[in-house]
Amino acid sequence: MIRWMLTLATASALSLTVSLASDSGANRADGRPGAIEVVVTDKKGNPVSGLSAEDFELKIGKRDYAVTAVQEIRDGRLAVAAGSEDAQARSEAGVHVLIFIDEHFNRRRERDRILDRLESQLESLGTEDRVAVVAFDGGMTEALSDWVTPENLPDLLQNARTRPAEGILTGVEMTRGNPAPGRLGIRSSPNNPHALDDRSRMLVSWLQNISTAVTDSLLDYADAPGRKVAILLSGGWPASPSRFVYGAGNDNPVVDDRQGVRIFQQVIDAANRTGFTLYPVDVPGIAPPDAQPEEGRTRSRTLDADLHDTLHSLADLTGGLALVDSRRLGIGDTVMRDARAYYRIHFDPSWEQDEVMRKVRIKLKKRGLKVRHRPRLGNMPRGEREPRVRDRKTRW
Repeated sequence: MIRWMLTLATASALSLTVSLASDSGANRADGRPGAIEVVVTDKKGNPVSGLSAEDFELKIGKRDYAVTAVQEIRDGRLAVAAGSEDAQARSEAGVHVLIFIDEHFNRRRERDRILDRLESQLESLGTEDRVAVVAFDGGMTEALSDWVTPENLPDLLQNARTRPAEGILTGVEMTRGNPAPGRLGIRSSPNNPHALDDRSRMLVSWLQNISTAVTDSLLDYADAPGRKVAILLSGGWPASPSRFVYGAGNDNPVVDDRQGVRIFQQVIDAANRTGFTLYPVDVPGIAPPDAQPEEGRTRSRTLDADLHDTLHSLADLTGGLALVDSRRLGIGDTVMRDARAYYRIHFDPSWEQDEVMRKVRIKLKKRGLKVRHRPRLGNMPRGEREPRVRDRKTRW
């Protein structure tokens, strides 16, 4: 059952453990965060350059921190900002792109369409950059590669296209009163009045498995230096599983509007500890109860917002962007724009190793500029961790 799924001969073999507390740009060697990545734009959304340490105000928890240095990454290369001579650590700033593919909820046609766009839009990756791909089929998580150079990306994505994608929740399988058992294996009939409750619980279980698969992937690939971004190809992860199952009319008297978001809280915490910025994508590959199988993307406004809510939470709480609706078509361009133009704000943490997630606030002294960063951060898990994804298959 334990076997390495690396498909490219050029990738190096892995050891049996992954060292998490390594100096990776945003984290110090002891695992405490020593820097925060910040995207700064003007009112039109254009990147702003030329800022120095004096332009930033940093507060973590209840304490103000001095910005000890600022690294500006411009066009994918390190540019020393004025007054930040200490930030000349490297001449280039590479980006590590982890692509997580949800094959359980996605349909193959929609998944492949997004993979095609990723392949063409990530052509700007440079020699210092690296990519890795992980796939989850609902029962097993597979690492399709370790960190490899960008020229391997077309082969990696072609391998991903050959894999099945179930689109498990598409069509009439989740509709109210559907007499067919479908893939869920539950009949809706007068003899089974609790069928929709059963379906809701099953959907919650699936979401929990996906959340754990993403979390394990982030932890396993956390040892990469520099900018780390994770593109999550979601087939649709409802914020309210019960509302999704019962439909927009909500026949269920008890609806938990945030259950799905809470399920993915472990993903958010892992990203804020390891330094990953999340870019979840509404592929889409999921159709709620009021959509016909062939319509795919046709969804009611209420259910559409419900599916987007989880993605927005994953992005907003890690400093990334949710790629939904038309924005998903520019997925690679959006990620590369963020990864090629940002600031790394350095500071000296005053706390010791602990499990506390701390609130972060960054302000600019200059007016008219917008900042985007992770709103919380925590220490990197210390020591060595046996990987669950990177050198093996994980079955739930």
